[in-house]
Amino acid sequence: MLLLRPNPFHEESLRGFIVRCSEANNLDSNFLFRFLGLQKYNKFVNLLIPDKSLDLTQMSELTGKAPQTLKALTLYNQLFEERLFENEFTRFPIWRYGTCIQRQRVCPECLRVDPHHKNIWELSLVTVCSIHKCMLLDRCDSCGQRINPYRDRICRCKCTHRSKRMLGKDCRSCNGNTANTAIHETPPL
Repeated sequence: MLLLRPNPFHEESLRGFIVRCSEANNLDSNFLFRFLGLQKYNKFVNLLIPDKSLDLTQMSELTGKAPQTLKALTLYNQLFEERLFENEFTRFPIWRYGTCIQRQRVCPECLRVDPHHKNIWELSLVTVCSIHKCMLLDRCDSCGQRINPYRDRICRCKCTHRSKRMLGKDCRSCNGNTANTAIHETPPL
């Protein structure tokens, strides 16, 4: 069992929850994905619209959350009725073309208020935050790289740049202007 077991936020994505759990326990997120059997041979299991074979028992034991609670963090039940996804011919195209598989998008204002990744941001058709009416960002403006859904910190790009716009500080590693960076580092407690 993980030493620190955060509770999932309402509307949080399963990928984001795993990253938050790894961050809370100072673990590499890729290690946690591999340990849970959700990454094999550098390929990640579909956690956006999983099929019924996805076994969340080990994750449930590790986090202390019921498998039903964890499954509710996916898009499985929230978009359509479960029977739509029983057929691989309907589930796969929706997963492949309707979701953000290899990237992640964020609302920097939402991350500033409640640092977690919302599952609705996993849909390709959703491009604007419904709360702040701003475009969802999929790249770090400091390094230009896509925001990795399997990064180690929920509010920080792997390049470690912090957002001047959100925190009022420059990046520690290069002292460059990060005024438009999508991801920020959570301030120390």
